[in-house]
Amino acid sequence: WRTAHHQPGLVVSHRVCGEFIGQTLMAYRDKERAKEYLAAWHARNKERRRIRWQARYASDEDFRKKRNEYMAAYRDQQKARVYEALGNKCGCCGEQLPTMLALDHVRNDGKADRDGQRRSGVRFYKKVLDAGCPPDRYQILCHSCNQSKHINGGTCEHKTTVYRFMREALLGGVV
Repeated sequence: WRTAHHQPGLVVSHRVCGEFIGQTLMAYRDKERAKEYLAAWHARNKERRRIRWQARYASDEDFRKKRNEYMAAYRDQQKARVYEALGNKCGCCGEQLPTMLALDHVRNDGKADRDGQRRSGVRFYKKVLDAGCPPDRYQILCHSCNQSKHINGGTCEHKTTVYRFMREALLGGVV
């Protein structure tokens, strides 16, 4: 419905229904106005775009496969950035295998942090990155330490006196 012949500021109507669309803004002529226009258009048509994406995702298997691959790669990239910022190893035992590591809430307030919103994967990593990866809020733990912390009420087994005593007895005083 748009052609390259439109001039910036030209009033345009949809070619089928005649509905007023607005003024075209050729991105190569006025980038700031084009950016503002597109942001406003996306805000006005949020529901329409969501429905279109859902329909395409449901019906086009190639699109769905490519989208899933892209999102998995993007999630892994965001995860790597968060882990890099927080040290890339378990803060308790020093484990470094990426498949064994998990992001943990230092204050055990993960449920309150999610505040009823679906925050996992990309959304969660984005939130942590946007917050600046604060080490007083988030830490990297291996899955064993994370589970131990959960079971022991917020303290990993490595940090308890019983574990230290057993380790001293087994290793002959070397802790």
